[in-house]
Amino acid sequence: MPKKKLVTTAEVPREQLEAAYLKLLITKAQMEDTPESFSCYFNVMEGVPPHKEGKRWIRNAYKAHKEGKGLLQECHRESGKTTVFSKHFIAYRIGKEPHKTNMLLRLNDAKAKETTLAIANTIDNNPLWKMIFPNVRPDKEYGWSQNGYYVVDTDIDKDEWQIRRSRSANYPTLVGYGYGSGAITGSRISGCAVVDDIHNIENTTSSRELDRVKRWYTEDFTYLLMRDCWEIWNFTPWQYNDLYSDLKANTDRYIHSRTPVMKPASQGEEGASYWEPDPRIPYSGKWWKLYWPEVWDFKRIAQKYISKPSSPDEEIMFAFERQMLCDVEITKGANLKSEWLHTFPADQIHEYWPVYFGVDYASTQDKMRDKNRDYFALAIFKAIPGGGLVLVDGYRAHLFKSEALELIMTKWGQYGELLQKIGVESIGIGKEFYNDLALLTDVYGKVPPLFEVRSFPKRSGVDSMVENWLAPRFKMSRIWVSDAPSPFITHFKNEWLMFPNHEHNDCLAAVLMASLSAEGMMPSVAERVFKKKRSPNPYAKLALVGR
Repeated sequence: MPKKKLVTTAEVPREQLEAAYLKLLITKAQMEDTPESFSCYFNVMEGVPPHKEGKRWIRNAYKAHKEGKGLLQECHRESGKTTVFSKHFIAYRIGKEPHKTNMLLRLNDAKAKETTLAIANTIDNNPLWKMIFPNVRPDKEYGWSQNGYYVVDTDIDKDEWQIRRSRSANYPTLVGYGYGSGAITGSRISGCAVVDDIHNIENTTSSRELDRVKRWYTEDFTYLLMRDCWEIWNFTPWQYNDLYSDLKANTDRYIHSRTPVMKPASQGEEGASYWEPDPRIPYSGKWWKLYWPEVWDFKRIAQKYISKPSSPDEEIMFAFERQMLCDVEITKGANLKSEWLHTFPADQIHEYWPVYFGVDYASTQDKMRDKNRDYFALAIFKAIPGGGLVLVDGYRAHLFKSEALELIMTKWGQYGELLQKIGVESIGIGKEFYNDLALLTDVYGKVPPLFEVRSFPKRSGVDSMVENWLAPRFKMSRIWVSDAPSPFITHFKNEWLMFPNHEHNDCLAAVLMASLSAEGMMPSVAERVFKKKRSPNPYAKLALVGR
């Protein structure tokens, strides 16, 4: 009897192999509910499996859910976290448990609805989805819009389906909102809740905004979650004291995992790669472990570092460390601590409070000559009744001397009689600027109320004065920072946190000059207590009447 010939894969047509492999993936995605079956689903929908870290993220999600916890998946920018969790994992959960309710929360309504629309289009129109979940269909009679998407399981009797749906409070199968939307109040999530990158520059620059996000979590979000629901946070960190940091400390409720673009490694360590030295990049010349080298190699990582944003609203000093390395320790400040900068509510700062200026002058004979030269900086303080100062605003730019003099006169005119003093350093090149400023007069012939800083204590420069004189006054809450957004205040905070390794100290110097000019408005703690104890004698006026 002749032997049966064995057929190798090389002899099978490519199309037949691909069809067989696709069928295998679909079967695996249908039959199980495991991290591996989700990877099969992802492979079918995207044409490639999740990357190595993506698979780990999903394993983390299943582990957290099994333990009755939420997942905090911290990832760098452009890591694929939104694709894995917000787009595909929610869709996969709908296919597995179509009777449950799911919610996507993003920074704003527009971003959330954009993603939920993509998921809805997949369920409604993608033939691959229909091959994996042929029984799950849009329920357009109930609702199929950005106000909420409902699905129906066609394998279940209609009456039974209504019973199952009612157990989930009859909310939409899928809905998406901005994290602060009032529409989430009263909602219930029985399936999957994904919170995708809700922090940004606007809600992390002041303690007031941070508190609003944290209150949203405790007062709104935690009441959305029903028993056994999947809770997943995928995010890039912003500040050492943001909401994510608070949640990471709650190990009883959450599992936390990090995926920076690269991690420090040692020579000879498995997976370690050497970054050839580049004088522009301090991270080069070292060994690193890249999590996704096919996409994020050293060349692409270098581009992210070199092309750091130039806008103060992007917090240029920390963009790469925070967004690519997931490192928020730098936002604490090495020498000058972030927590020393106490914020003052802007809506409690009154127009009539006395004003103090501080000026740091930089020679600018040619504004186009050197883009890295120092800036002209003007700091604006207001004196708080009862003692203390609050930094309310300022100005930082490359200016000609004539422009700098004109700016000061303009700001003086803006505040008028409220302006008490203008602190100006008259050391070195600052002496010339001080003399020019002293020659100016306003429309009434009045000279500027200048406060001349002629010298510092022996062997002390600006940095020494900032560290040893200015910093303690911020730390002791004798000087505050307005919580109103301001480019100058952002620059000041960057210089503060990077001290003493800052590229420029112009804003620090201007704040120092203003503080020196207003020293009398910052009583010590002892002086405040003494004044408080010296209350007037209530009988003094009566004694005077009898005379």
